[in-house]
Amino acid sequence: MTLQPKRIRNRKNVAVNQRNKRMNLFYKSKVRTLTKKLKSQIFEYTLLVEQSSSKADLTRLLFLIYVTYKQLGSHIDKAVGKKVFHKNHGANRKIKVAKLFRVNSMNPYYFSTDITNKS
Repeated sequence: MTLQPKRIRNRKNVAVNQRNKRMNLFYKSKVRTLTKKLKSQIFEYTLLVEQSSSKADLTRLLFLIYVTYKQLGSHIDKAVGKKVFHKNHGANRKIKVAKLFRVNSMNPYYFSTDITNKS
């Protein structure tokens, strides 16, 4: 049995802290889960490319990867907005995911622009 504080305000603070802990855990675990899901989808895509699978399968998987990537970015932004992550930590996570997404040179939705070439 846990001890409850005597003062009502302190009891409320305990309840608020427990609620915030659950919310933080939800966002952290959701970001972790989506990151693992994205990595596994990219790995599956690279295996399909090596096996030279049909274009329809590759396109379908690319779309799923793109949707997961967008969901992950959205959840990271929400976690930063709720102050679960610091804004720099959220930005670093998004950059790592974006690098993972771009390095595999499979993204038809990403059009790289050269900053140095201003034409």
